[in-house]
Amino acid sequence: MFKKKPYLLCFCLILGYISLTNCGDSSTNNTNDSSVIIPLAVGNSWQYATYRFRSSNSDSIYNIDTVVNNIIREIILNNEKWFIGGHEEFALTNRKDGLWMIEEIGDGVFPVESASLFFKYPTTVGDEWHWPSIKDTIRTAGINELIVVPGGTFKCIDYQVKYSTPNNYRSLLFAPNVGQIYDRLIAYVSTEKIPPDTVWRVFELIDYSVHN
Repeated sequence: MFKKKPYLLCFCLILGYISLTNCGDSSTNNTNDSSVIIPLAVGNSWQYATYRFRSSNSDSIYNIDTVVNNIIREIILNNEKWFIGGHEEFALTNRKDGLWMIEEIGDGVFPVESASLFFKYPTTVGDEWHWPSIKDTIRTAGINELIVVPGGTFKCIDYQVKYSTPNNYRSLLFAPNVGQIYDRLIAYVSTEKIPPDTVWRVFELIDYSVHN
C-alpha cells in the first residue's frame, strides 16, 4: 500500500489463479458512518504473496516474494490525523469521501495542499477520478465482488485503472474495514507469440491484523 508506482498499494500487494464472481447486482455500496476502505491505526499490518503467470500457460505460475505492509506512526497535519506506512513515502487519512493520500516531497515533508483522493469511498459503480501522479483514470468497476484468497473470503470493491495506452490493465480489490485484498495487473505483453502472450503480476492477501 505504501510502495511507489506501479505497485501503489501493494497492500496491493497477491497462489493459483483466482476468479472473481459478482455476487450482487446493486450498483451502490451500502456503508455506515464508521466504515472505511482501509482501517488506519498504528500497528495495523497486511501480508501479501506476489507471483506471476503467463496467460498462455496455466503451469507458468511462479512465486516472487512476500510483502508486509504496516502502519508505523501517525502525524498531525492541519489538525488532522495522517498515518505513515513502513516505506514512509505516503501519508494516508480517511475522510468522508474516501482514502486520501499525500506523497512525501523530501525530508519527511508531507504538504497538505497536495493531498488527493486515492480511493473514493463510499462509491458507486461508474465513479471516476484521477490520481495526480498519473494521467490515467481510476474507475469503480464493481462493489460486490466475492474473492477467495489465502487470507480469507471477502466481498470487495473493484477499482480499475483506465489506461490511456493499450495493453494495460489493473484491478485492485478492497474489502471495507479490512483493506486491500487483491491486485492484478499486466506486467508486460510479449508480442513474439501470436496471439500476444500476456504476463500477469498478482498480489493477494495472506494474513492481516487491523484495529481502528
